[in-house]
Amino acid sequence: MKRFVYGLAEFDRIDGTIESYIHLPVEGASGHTVPAFLESAGEKGWELCGTMPGSSPVGATVATRDGGKRKVEDYNECTVMIFRRDRA
Repeated sequence: MKRFVYGLAEFDRIDGTIESYIHLPVEGASGHTVPAFLESAGEKGWELCGTMPGSSPVGATVATRDGGKRKVEDYNECTVMIFRRDRA
């Protein structure tokens, strides 16, 4: 039976940024754009296996790339990407 390690990254459609979650990082992956992040993750053995709406509810205040703040207006503004790779 195969065993997997999972990681999460959140893509912010407004800022165009992507960040790995602290508690379930996509270890070794980097990149500030989706294509760069996906390429880096693939090179490290990660496979994108799912997505779900982001963790910030509508009306929440979130940080922006330039250090400012903004209100979430649509739950589809952020998308969580679920990655997996074989356990080493």
